[in-house]
Order: sequence, then structure tokens, then C-alpha cells
Amino acid sequence: MTRNIRRPLLGLALLIAAGGLAGCLGATPASSPTSSGSTAGASSGGKTRLTFWHTRRRNQEKLLQEICADYNQASPNVEVVPEFQGSYDDLNKKVRLSVQSKSLPALTVAYEDQVAEYATNNALRPLDDLVSDPEIGLKAEELADLPEQYLRTNRYAQFKDQLLSFPFTKSNLVLYYNRSLLQKAGFSAPPQTWPEFEKQAAAVSRQIGKPAFAFDMDPSTLDGMIFSQGGEVISADGAHTTFDQSATVRMLDLLSRMKKAKTLAQAEPDDLPALFAGQSCAFVLGSSASRANLEELVGTKFDWDIAVIPHAEGVEPVTVMYGPNVCIFKASPEQEREAWKFIKHFISPEVTARWAQGTGYLPIRKSAVTRPEMAAFYEKNPRAKHVYDILPTTKGEPNVVGWREVRSHLQAAAQSVIGAGTAPQAAAVQLKKKADQALAQSR
Repeated sequence: MTRNIRRPLLGLALLIAAGGLAGCLGATPASSPTSSGSTAGASSGGKTRLTFWHTRRRNQEKLLQEICADYNQASPNVEVVPEFQGSYDDLNKKVRLSVQSKSLPALTVAYEDQVAEYATNNALRPLDDLVSDPEIGLKAEELADLPEQYLRTNRYAQFKDQLLSFPFTKSNLVLYYNRSLLQKAGFSAPPQTWPEFEKQAAAVSRQIGKPAFAFDMDPSTLDGMIFSQGGEVISADGAHTTFDQSATVRMLDLLSRMKKAKTLAQAEPDDLPALFAGQSCAFVLGSSASRANLEELVGTKFDWDIAVIPHAEGVEPVTVMYGPNVCIFKASPEQEREAWKFIKHFISPEVTARWAQGTGYLPIRKSAVTRPEMAAFYEKNPRAKHVYDILPTTKGEPNVVGWREVRSHLQAAAQSVIGAGTAPQAAAVQLKKKADQALAQSR
């Protein structure tokens, strides 16, 4: 699932400068009310109450509530209370304001750059000792059961390489393609490289009389396209971006060429499913979490499938990894341990398999894929299995402080190339300048 981009609030930084957070970021009192009016600590019934802020909606929220209810029933001394907080931006804003009012929940979902912000303000409970705890932690074989890239993005070099969050909901950037339209245009397989992609998009565009590629300029998509051009977006030490490299220029140049050739049309993210289902385009780059929705919209109207995004010639297939993680805020030792125990339950093979089947997201544990119910699910839903097969090609985005601002500059650079006709090389140079300034100012 993608997320909106907004300029970070400055309230916390100002409070830090004034020393105003000195008494705000210790243990959250058990009786402190959250912004929703419930409590983050012990309830009146003597249970440890864990308020869990999330962004799930509709059927996904219902399933999350069911999983929490089942956990509560099996854990009589604990009550996990899931609370919907709107979009990722809405939730992020509420968390940062709640730091000031000393009313943090027990747990929240967050993207890596958001977790880094919370860590800057000393609000998070590091997870290393909980994960290694001999009583409630994960055994070595259980840790090995999680994809390595999932764990890597939750360890923060800026904060002594601590594990500050844990995988929660994961998906991949994938290529959705209309096989029926490709076959009519004379192609038997989806494009593997970007030159093939341009060729196929041009042929299908001539056939349908409109751009074959509906493009949502999400920063994560742009990162994935840079990766697929053989590039990186940040230096190894996390000190500066690498947007002035040739891979970024090639990515921007590709978008520029396709816009000029009228094979690419910009679209709002909410419009992409209807455009694809209505065969107004043949290609969409988007989160694999949209698979279930597309299957419902398309039905049997035409043949379509999912593939890894194209890559530059000479570059191995690679794509970007989506999805928020879950983190624990500082509180009493009892509440912190119970919060971790719930995370451990949620990422258990049985529960993550249930979550994957019910939501379209990927299972967090590798062993979940071998469970009979997942095998049956993949047999019935082969596109879902295609998504899982793409997992080895995924890589995460930077988890440094200030990356949220960098994302907005990346989006603006691509927009200037497509919308205003800015030369890709010039846009990349300006992008690096602004992005590096954003990183420097956040330190």
C-alpha cells in the first residue's frame, strides 16, 4: 500500500530544542488516556490493555479485530484494542502529537522513516532484548524463518543498529499487465526489460488509441524504478543520496520519452484499478496488495497477470518492498513485554497465513507458505503465488531520519520532467541537492 507525502511537522523538533520533551518520553502511565479515549496500560478489570493504532479498513480491519479478539480470549490477562487512525499520514501526525501530550498507544504501525522520527524523540522501546529473551523471544530457527530483507529494514544504523520495529504488513511493487491486449498486439509474454516495456507499450497504445501505461507517481515506485536501472537512492553510510547517478537519469529519461510518445498517462492512485479493469491501459505499476481488488473488478472479462517490474539490460530483476512495520512505545516493563508477545503471535506461521489469505498481503514467515491452507490458497489464487515468488527480488527503502521529506523531492523531480519538460539530467542534479539538504537538516 502506498502512502501520501506531506511535509513533516516541526512541533517535536521545537520542543526538543526547548527541552520540552524531558518529561514526556518515559514510561507511559498505565492510566494515561490515548487520543481515542481508551487507555494504553492497565484496564479497570486488571488486564494489561494494549491500544494498537492501525490504518486497516473494511474487511482488513474486520480480520484484524478478529485476530485480536482471538488473542484476547486466549490471553485472559491481556486486552489488545485495535483502533483505526485514518491514513498513514493521519496516524503519523497523531503519534507525534501524542508524544507531546503523553498519550501514546502501546503499539502502532509505521513506515521505516516514521519509525526513525519516533526514535529521534526517544519514544520507542528497542526490541533486541525482547526478541532474544529466552522465555518470550524468538528462537534462532524462528528468526531464520523471516525473510532477511524484512528484518534488515527494521534495524536502524542511525540508532546504534537497534531493532526498533518488526515486520507487520508486506507487499511488493509489481507490474500488472493485460495479457489479452498484449497478445492482440503480437506479444506472448510480458516485458522483462525497460526497452521491451517501451516497445510493447507503444504497440498497445496504437491498438487501443490511448496510453498503454497508467502511471501513479508514487515515490516508492520511483525508488523501485531506480533500483531496476541498477542504481541506489542513498549512500552506504546513509549520509547523502545518490540521485545524481546515471540510474536516476535513466529512470527520468524513460518517463520523459514515454510521456512524449503518448504511451504514458499520469493517473491518481485511486483511479488505477478502474482504468486497468476497464482496459483503458495495459500496464500498471503498483502494490501487490491491490491484487485481490483487481481480481474482483476484472472477473473473467480478460486475461491478466502479475510480474516483477522490468529492469535495465544487464541488471538482475529487482523491485521495491512496500508495507509498514509495527513498533512499541516506551511504557511499563509489563506492558512492553505483553506488546511484544502480541507481535510474536501476529507473525506466527498460523496467523500470518490467515492474514495473507484474508488481505492479499504477503505472509511474514517463510514456513507459512508450506502450510496446507496456504498451499490450497495459492492453488486457487495463482497470481498470489506469483507475488510471493517475486519476494527474493525485493529490497527496502532507506530508514533514515528525513527520508519522508526526500520522498517529496523525488516526486517533485519526476513531476517536473513529465509535466514541465525539465531535462532529466538537470532534474536529477537539483533533486540530489534538495534531498541532501533535507537529510542534513534532519540530523
